[in-house]
Amino acid sequence: MQLLAFKPSELLLLQQQQQQQQQQQQQQQQQEQQQQQQQQQQQQQQQQQQQEQQHQYPLKQQQQQQQQQQQQQQQQQQQQQQQQIYVYILVLVC
Repeated sequence: MQLLAFKPSELLLLQQQQQQQQQQQQQQQQQEQQQQQQQQQQQQQQQQQQQEQQHQYPLKQQQQQQQQQQQQQQQQQQQQQQQQIYVYILVLVC
């Protein structure tokens, strides 16, 4: 980016625009997290139904499946947080 080419007033406008974009991205990420939470609830409900239907399987196996799914969900949330950090770094570098 050629910062020297911009007037101070133009720089302010650019910064404001970038901040607005960041806020919009953050809102989208929050919405995605909410969607994930809803999906988590649905998965838990499905698991409960499976447990009721499948009395033959040992309880241990079912518990392990639940743990694995929870771990995957945590990883997805971490990835979103990392994306937010990259956005800040890019703005600082520019």
